[in-house]
Amino acid sequence: MIALSERPRIIVSACLLGNLVRFNGNHSRDKFIIRLQDFVNFDTTCPEVEAGMGIPREPIRIVEDGTTKVLGVQTSKDYTNVLNEFTSRKISNLQKQEIDGFIMKQKSPSCGIFSVKNYLPNGHPQGRRAGIFGQKLVEEFSNPPIEEEGRLNDPVLREVFLRGVYAHHRLRMLFKEEPSARQIVEFHSKEKLLLLAHCQRSYRHLGKMVSNPNGYRPSEFREEYIGTFMSAIRSKYSHKNHVNVIQHCFGYVKRDVTSATKRHFMQVLQQYEQQIIPLSSVLTVMESLIEQYQIDYLKQQTYFSPYPNELKLRNFTLGAT
Repeated sequence: MIALSERPRIIVSACLLGNLVRFNGNHSRDKFIIRLQDFVNFDTTCPEVEAGMGIPREPIRIVEDGTTKVLGVQTSKDYTNVLNEFTSRKISNLQKQEIDGFIMKQKSPSCGIFSVKNYLPNGHPQGRRAGIFGQKLVEEFSNPPIEEEGRLNDPVLREVFLRGVYAHHRLRMLFKEEPSARQIVEFHSKEKLLLLAHCQRSYRHLGKMVSNPNGYRPSEFREEYIGTFMSAIRSKYSHKNHVNVIQHCFGYVKRDVTSATKRHFMQVLQQYEQQIIPLSSVLTVMESLIEQYQIDYLKQQTYFSPYPNELKLRNFTLGAT
């Protein structure tokens, strides 16, 4: 189990951890999020409860009639100001904290990020949007990943989210105190393959920054490096990029391995290219070669362990998603 001090910190909707804070006094306990407690530090929030709306309470909905309102489903009571005022206070407080990600309750008029129903005054739904609190999270937090629990059932989105959470945590630790140029170079070197697997253009831009840190004020360097890094890490899964990175890694050992080992490796890589086996399978073979031949540079690469291996986040094939 990972030590508490070494874990990323995630803000999560309280109901997802089993807290009885839903409008009906129930919870929305999520098995995967419960499992994540062994790997991250969670802090909970429930905007409606923290805004003083009580448990149980009247369910609410977002209504658009030229302005955005939050109205009670049964009484049409206007909760707009109550929720907006809480949201402003809460966001201001969160901005002072060290946070690596957010997991919000899907469809919640307060917390939802993508899936909240938007209603017309006549009661007819029209499209989907973010909730009141969720919208402000997206506007104010550009670097920490933000997701809904329902979308994390998709193995690709789950991997992207936690890849981002752990990357943000590593960046936060690097810049917790002003790092030296050497520390930045060492960090960037360890992240090379992970960045190349997700966005080569961002890797090149970050490389130029690292080679000339004196061209920036420390705060400017930190902001641009973190922003560019996180944008790259959130990039869509690229099968081709991973193949290129793995081939690059194999180049470190190909002159030392036997012909049989080389044939086996190429067969496994081809199966990955054809989406027959998951990324984890070909990485297992590559890591065994790295260990066998003690390639220290590759052993230090976060590409092979961008998050705890116990989470088994790379055990999917694109053809199955």
